[in-house]
Amino acid sequence: MINSKETVPHVIFDNGINLEEFSSRFQNIVQEKPFPIKIDDIFLDKKKKRALIPVTSDNDNKEFMIEIISMHNRSTLSIFSSDNLKKSDFAKSAMGLITKSILRTFSNIRIFSTDIENYIPKRIIDKNDS
Repeated sequence: MINSKETVPHVIFDNGINLEEFSSRFQNIVQEKPFPIKIDDIFLDKKKKRALIPVTSDNDNKEFMIEIISMHNRSTLSIFSSDNLKKSDFAKSAMGLITKSILRTFSNIRIFSTDIENYIPKRIIDKNDS
């Protein structure tokens, strides 16, 4: 039975993300603490409305994908993989890093809704609210 009160970690943005531009401006992301995270690639679909971003940890061979779906008036960032990493602090930290990258790349995009606010640097959220 599916528990409707449990959600998959997500970030919903208030605008469409130009994924082609995000891809061209994307820079490698490496974090050592609290979790070693490496994000160094992004893959777009043919319509450039969906992106997959592989996330790895060299220390314990964790791997999964983060997905961005961009529509005209909303974009969603979520975990693509269906494994047990979905609700881990490791996965949420990686999502926070990508959220930070998106907000730095596009000044016209704000967070509409999220359940990972504790994993997004506070100064990014505060700047986003102004």
